[in-house]
This record gives sequence, C-alpha cells and structure tokens, in this order.
Amino acid sequence: MRLRSVYREAIILGGLALALCVVVLVTGRAKPRDTGSDEVSLIQVDASSVRQIALHRGSQELRFVRTADQWQCRNCDWQPRQAILNRAAHQLHRLVARERIESPADAQRYGLGASRVQVELVEESGQVYRVNVGDLTPSGISYYVAMDGYPDVYVVKRAAVEFAHAPLPDFQHDRPFQHHSGTVERVVARRADDVHQWV
Repeated sequence: MRLRSVYREAIILGGLALALCVVVLVTGRAKPRDTGSDEVSLIQVDASSVRQIALHRGSQELRFVRTADQWQCRNCDWQPRQAILNRAAHQLHRLVARERIESPADAQRYGLGASRVQVELVEESGQVYRVNVGDLTPSGISYYVAMDGYPDVYVVKRAAVEFAHAPLPDFQHDRPFQHHSGTVERVVARRADDVHQWV
C-alpha cells in the first residue's frame, strides 16, 4: 500500500513538472502583442533641424538632403517627391514606441536581420539616428523596429515608418523625364503620323 502511494505522488509531481515546462516554453516563444503599454521615446528632435534622411535597403542607398525647405536626392538623377519626405521627417522627429521587447534572442524573427531597412536621420548639428525597420506585427497595425546599436526591439505605429518599405516610384516626382540643364542637345517627339524636332 505504501509503495502505491509513493508511486502516485511521483506521477503527480512528474505531471506538474511537465506542465510547468510546457507553460515556460509556450510563454517564452509567444510573439509580443500590441498592448498599448507605456510609450518609449526613440527619437525626439525639432522637426526643422532634420537635414537628411537616408534609406539603406541591402546594397541600395537613397540619401535625401533638405536645403531651404526643398528635398534633393544626393545619389540619384531624379527629383524626389517632397510630400513623402516631409511626411517621413514629421513622423521620425518624434518617434515613439508602443511596446518594448527586451533583448530578444532572435531579432530575425521580427524582420530585423538581413532583410531589414535602415533609416538614417541626420540633424543640422550632425547628430545621427539609425532606426532598423523590420516586419509588420501580426495585427498589421505596427512595425517592429530597433535602434542601431541597442539590443531591444520596439513596436511603433505603422504610419511612423511605413515609407521605409515604399517602392522607389513613390519617392520620385511625377515628371515624364528628368534632365540636367545644359546637357540637352535635342528633343524629339514622335507620333504615328509625324515627327517634331527641337534643337
């Protein structure tokens, strides 16, 4: 009788230990949710002091520089669309996180590995802020981001960094073609029935 009681206790304790292990594993692997917890300020600068915004997508870099309230693309041969860059500067100058995920073991799980987009904001003083933009959260209303050089992952509203994943044409001004002054020798317009040429 005593042996049966010890055996029963061993089974109960083993079951409890197994249940505890399952709970620890499940909660440790669960993806974070948008909880609306205390906000964390990631970037807080004066909007008028933003002088550059750069996007690093793999080996591609787009660097936009603002002079006299006009954005120019430093390393491309087209004029940028002003509205998307003004909106980006406005969103970034007060970048706030909704949630913090402290030192996650695998940042790639949040899209912050090789596929991330790095956004660089440069102030007039020369201060540089780098934000790595990862995947959308499962709810689709926020993005995962990380500040370059810091281990934590943050959840920010979608509108704050969505421009980082925008296709290239969204950044280009709507003009049929671009040219540099003094380099055009001739313009030719062709239609099915005739050709016009200006020299």
